[in-house]
Amino acid sequence: MADGTVKVMDFGLAFQSGELSGNAALAGTPSYMSPEQMLGKDVDSRSDIWSAGITLFEIVTSGCPFIGENLSALRSRILTEDLLKFSTA
Repeated sequence: MADGTVKVMDFGLAFQSGELSGNAALAGTPSYMSPEQMLGKDVDSRSDIWSAGITLFEIVTSGCPFIGENLSALRSRILTEDLLKFSTA
C-alpha cells in the first residue's frame, strides 16, 4: 500500500482441509499449498510458513518452484520433488 503496509491474503485457507480427489472442492491456490494440504491432511501454521516460503521464493527468483501442466502434475511435483532441484522454466 502507499503507506508501506504489507497485507497478506489467502493464508487462512490453509486451515481448511479435505480430500483433493474426486469432486472435492479446492480451497487455496494450488501452487502455494503445502504437501499436507494437498493430501487433505490436517494443517496448521506450518502450512502458512510453506506458502510464505513459496512467495519469498517467487520474489527472489521471479519463478515458482513447483510448476505443473495441470493440477495432477503440480500435486505430484509438490509431493515428490526436492525443492533444491526446481525448474523455473
